[in-house]
Amino acid sequence: KDVGFATRAEGANAELEANGSVLADWLQKQSENLPFGLGNYTQSEEYKLAKGSGLEFLTAFLRKDSGAAITPEETAMYGTMFLPQPGDEDGVIAQKAERRKRAIAAIKAGMNADQIMAQEKALANGTPPPAACSRRRSVPLLYSSR
Repeated sequence: KDVGFATRAEGANAELEANGSVLADWLQKQSENLPFGLGNYTQSEEYKLAKGSGLEFLTAFLRKDSGAAITPEETAMYGTMFLPQPGDEDGVIAQKAERRKRAIAAIKAGMNADQIMAQEKALANGTPPPAACSRRRSVPLLYSSR
């Protein structure tokens, strides 16, 4: 699981570093409140991509952190902690980027060397980690070679 969380968080963070500052655009953020999904028509593609990357980062981090379903309140609270928001100055945006890096390092700190290598390979290939690394076994093993 840790390989999957770290890979998703690190991939999303790379995308956020490239264009995440657009999330601080007040007008595009406010358009999310328009009824009937009309805001989606007023937002730039760059904003939508950054928003998706931000949600992917938050989902990977929060799943690892809590292991439970992620509430809208948690997403909002952690979003203000990790993602650029309207009104954030350059220094605040840079600090949030550092917070994301620390969060990724914290996930990776619990991984063994094989897991870190699997994550690095997945990022280098642009492919997700093997399924066995990202989900729990649903049936217990009766016999093990360990």
